[in-house]
Amino acid sequence: MPIITKEDIIDAIDEKNENRLDMLTDFWQLQVEEEGGKESKNLVVYTFTCAKMLYGAKAYQDTLDWLDAVGLEIAKLFGEEGEQYVAFIENEDIENLRMEALDKSSIEEEEEEDDFGDDE
Repeated sequence: MPIITKEDIIDAIDEKNENRLDMLTDFWQLQVEEEGGKESKNLVVYTFTCAKMLYGAKAYQDTLDWLDAVGLEIAKLFGEEGEQYVAFIENEDIENLRMEALDKSSIEEEEEEDDFGDDE
């Protein structure tokens, strides 16, 4: 697997690359593996950093989708009772980012519906 850098991710996100969520997940997994996989102490930090890249690119729905996908991956890797999964779901920074993305995603959806209604 080729090494994916943070710059690669930022470029893919900015370009609205179709594979950006997959690339972001690969980048996240690489970070976790480099730190020791299941022993990774910075799992939540890596997750928050990656999600902020999406949010910063105004990819609000993608931020929500990616956090959901990573949550499932963490549950699969470490178990729903595992320390890493509990840390992920209880992290205030991630929860706040999720709520902000949800709010902004809802606003975007309303604007798109309004735009669609103007065509009549």
